[in-house]
Amino acid sequence: MEQQVAFRDEQYIPDFLYGFVPPSWWPEKPRDYFTRTLNLLPLAAGGAEISSVVFSKTLHTLVFAGIASVMASDDLTELWPLGQPLNTGSRKLVLLETPAAQTRHSSHAVPLENMFGSAAKPALWPIPLPVQRGAALQVTVSDLEATARNVRLTFVCAVIDPLQTGTVGG
Repeated sequence: MEQQVAFRDEQYIPDFLYGFVPPSWWPEKPRDYFTRTLNLLPLAAGGAEISSVVFSKTLHTLVFAGIASVMASDDLTELWPLGQPLNTGSRKLVLLETPAAQTRHSSHAVPLENMFGSAAKPALWPIPLPVQRGAALQVTVSDLEATARNVRLTFVCAVIDPLQTGTVGG
């Protein structure tokens, strides 16, 4: 009887992503995928929130997709992406920066829906963001509404450092 091999552990970062990271970060073994969620509960009406996300203290990380959810402040009603008509959007702006590398990932804040998708359809970024071990991704979210909302941003990531140097989220 032939033994079946589980391919779950054989996942690699797609080859096209290698061009966006230094050759020293290229994997020699399968990578681990993980997510980090940033909760802004609540994002003040008309305000801005600056938060930092450290993906790993011991491993380099490649952030390649984003998922967002905007809920009413009671967390009972989803307002974006499912609850809004397509022409209104989330009415939130987002700016991503890596202060340690002095890198701003866009020239100015952009609408949330341009960088983040829904859980059913995550937004894959055309240029993934490499984040060095221990470095933080600074996220600035601005609200254009007159009502406080709960905002959750989830980053889809891959470990791109050799596996023997640490553990995911270390």
